[in-house]
Amino acid sequence: MVLTQVAAGDLSLRVRTNEAPDSPVGALAHGINGIIEAWRESESKARTTKRALEAKLGTIETQAAAIRELSTPIMDISEDILLLPIVGILDTRRSADVMNNLLSAIGARCVLTGLSPAIAQTLVEIGTDLSEVTTLRSLREGSGIVLRAFARGSTKIS
Repeated sequence: MVLTQVAAGDLSLRVRTNEAPDSPVGALAHGINGIIEAWRESESKARTTKRALEAKLGTIETQAAAIRELSTPIMDISEDILLLPIVGILDTRRSADVMNNLLSAIGARCVLTGLSPAIAQTLVEIGTDLSEVTTLRSLREGSGIVLRAFARGSTKIS
């Protein structure tokens, strides 16, 4: 009966016997009780470890959200100019974050600056249409052109 209940998950029970501990039945009962106790301790450690891992996972998820937010910052440079620096790899998730953040902040023209040669080549190879986007070598050039356009009161960046 004890073994059936232990198999069902009740690890509080022990095999009782009136046999001497050095008799075969007494030694078997002692061995079974030792196994049940070791199993109970193992289950307790597993629950403690699971709680610790869940806490760490929560911390990691919080940090990942903070990193995602920091990796797609939109900086309000002036009344009419926003800056979105993109450093590093732009994977699918980050692209979606960039698009969502940017679309919630604007509905305007785009100046693309600071592309590495490898990224520029990749954009050409995959057939990306940049005909509506002003592309420049550096952030300095891009911000200069945008500021000059606004100073002229122009809606065209060139």
